[in-house]
Amino acid sequence: MAYSIHLHISVWLYILSLPFQIIGTTGWWTLAVLGLGSFCLLGILSVAYEIENPFGYDENDLPLDDFCRVMALEIDMILGSRILTAEEWIYAESNKPFAPTSMSTPSTLLQKSKEELLEILVKTKTSHQLLTQTEPNEKLETSTRDKPKAD
Repeated sequence: MAYSIHLHISVWLYILSLPFQIIGTTGWWTLAVLGLGSFCLLGILSVAYEIENPFGYDENDLPLDDFCRVMALEIDMILGSRILTAEEWIYAESNKPFAPTSMSTPSTLLQKSKEELLEILVKTKTSHQLLTQTEPNEKLETSTRDKPKAD
């Protein structure tokens, strides 16, 4: 609370001393400049006073009761659902490990050949680089040990 009083006094002292600082350069415009400056500073001061304590039941306070109610509902939903084992989670039909490049499910991916899987991996790496903007000129190639050897 002491900082609030100090801030109010400092702002008012500045506003009261401002005309003496600018009268030499602004002349009769001092009143307009002082009015505009005072309006801005006192407006910022009143906004700071309003948001000084956001935890309560005033008009501009955060609705913490609503936040807590929503969080409690979400926690209840999480705790109320059955926890999946690692295998159930991995092979779930909603699991799409290479999304958005490939929307294939794990059961579909298990049926694909090695070449098809490598193609999906290269596409995924390419889309990831485009999203993260890393090395846009870098050419994507599979490593030589993954390529079939030509006779």
